[in-house]
Amino acid sequence: MKQNPNILLFFIIFLSLNLLSGCVTVPTPEIDKKFENLETPTKRISQFDNSLEKLGKLLEIYQIEPVAIQAKPIVNYTAGETLPSNITIMVSSALAKIGERIVYLPYDPSYFLNEHGTGGAQTIGRRLPDIFLDGGITEYDKDIDRVSSRAGGDIAVGGGSGSTDLGVSRSASQSMSSIALDFQLFRYSDTSAIHGTQSSNSIKIYKQNKSNDFSFAILMSGISLNGSVDKTQGEHAAIRLLVEMSILETLGKYAKVPYWLCVNGMAADKNVVQFHKDAFNTKTDQQKIAIIQRQLRYLRYPNVQISGVLDETTIAALRKVLPNMPKIQLNGDLYVKLWSNMDIDFAYSLSRQEMLGQKIAATRAAAPPAAPTTSTSSSPAASSAPASNTKLGLNVENIKSVYKVGERVTFSVAPTDSGFLYVFYDSSKDGFGKVFPNKYERDNFLKPNQKIKVASSKHVVLKTESARVNEKVYFIYSRNDLAPIVNQTVGDGLSKDVNIQTIISAIQSTNIGNDAYIVYGMDINKED
Repeated sequence: MKQNPNILLFFIIFLSLNLLSGCVTVPTPEIDKKFENLETPTKRISQFDNSLEKLGKLLEIYQIEPVAIQAKPIVNYTAGETLPSNITIMVSSALAKIGERIVYLPYDPSYFLNEHGTGGAQTIGRRLPDIFLDGGITEYDKDIDRVSSRAGGDIAVGGGSGSTDLGVSRSASQSMSSIALDFQLFRYSDTSAIHGTQSSNSIKIYKQNKSNDFSFAILMSGISLNGSVDKTQGEHAAIRLLVEMSILETLGKYAKVPYWLCVNGMAADKNVVQFHKDAFNTKTDQQKIAIIQRQLRYLRYPNVQISGVLDETTIAALRKVLPNMPKIQLNGDLYVKLWSNMDIDFAYSLSRQEMLGQKIAATRAAAPPAAPTTSTSSSPAASSAPASNTKLGLNVENIKSVYKVGERVTFSVAPTDSGFLYVFYDSSKDGFGKVFPNKYERDNFLKPNQKIKVASSKHVVLKTESARVNEKVYFIYSRNDLAPIVNQTVGDGLSKDVNIQTIISAIQSTNIGNDAYIVYGMDINKED
């Protein structure tokens, strides 16, 4: 049908006039309701939050001494401009989740310089870090794996005049990018790398796009509809997960604890496992049994007592935990099997209860400290020190009466009753520090007449200094575990702010067995 051009022109003019005059109104589009008000802030929860807290519990369970750590600026070493340039804040947040055994010291030179300029640094005892963390984002490979597909079709109907065109198409694409993060721990004292603490982890980020197109036209005029959706995983959120997992691994390796138990399905660290196997195999049978008994208690067998004797209760618990074990062999493999099945939350709760129980029992049985007694050491170089219970005894052997300057000092210790041993070194030049237990020799529970060598390993070396330097060795032997007090009072290395009396005062202030520990002191005499 032939259209009249005059009628079409009249219709357009009429419609325009009505729009301008307000007779015809165009509805105003509505904004999505979610844009009308700001959402309430929500707490960010990561899948590694609980894992980092569990790592802190592991450090408590194994009584790892508190360590002060500082992080260098952790930055982006790649050309990825969409990635954050500095992630140090993410690192500090992850470290803060672990607990009191990890003390984070921020690195801020401008703050320290300003503080020094105003005189504030002179009034504050600045703590130096024991270790520091270095690393950064080392890889960013964008769209390294890309897949796309497209399908569609067009159809024309109606012949020549009044023809109709239809078009439909659908497309999809998916790409993958990869981000890697490297960490390494260093000693603050000499900036040397700490072997076996490095971590290198990566995470994959996916991006997906899907779109649908529809077109409809009659006589070259028509409409086209398009719908598409893009879904991209967050790069910043992925980096935070990388940071938290890498912190877990790096500090777990440093403390040599089973950090992989903090994450479901995480593979065991063979180096940490081997370290504990080797350490376990160096113990005496009594020490091994005591360690096994403690692990059984952590596996929900609280009736097992830590006696160092392979009694029926211990054997029955082992049979239940490892029913397929043909024979009980006190070796590293047995220890690791028990270790790998540990319930961290239960073990942490039990260790806290035991510590509290020791404090309560000691408070009930508290008695005023006795007068100083004479050491029972067989060494003629022994000197007396305050002792709170003469019923406990400690025999120290292989102490020489006189040493050459620079000579190595080793000795053997055997108690007369079950208890926990702590050995300290005091130098008028360098200060006071703990020799035993240490991170290489952590088991300090001894049975009656059980003899152990102290300062005899390649990791712990004690040598005499100049003849002008006064040196002492102190022994504290207790029926109760004094690790919480000792670790809090004496840190790593030597300190001139702590002495043996500091520890004794700390023990007495908490009422942990005022009549259940004894202290001996011995002079290290040297040739002129």
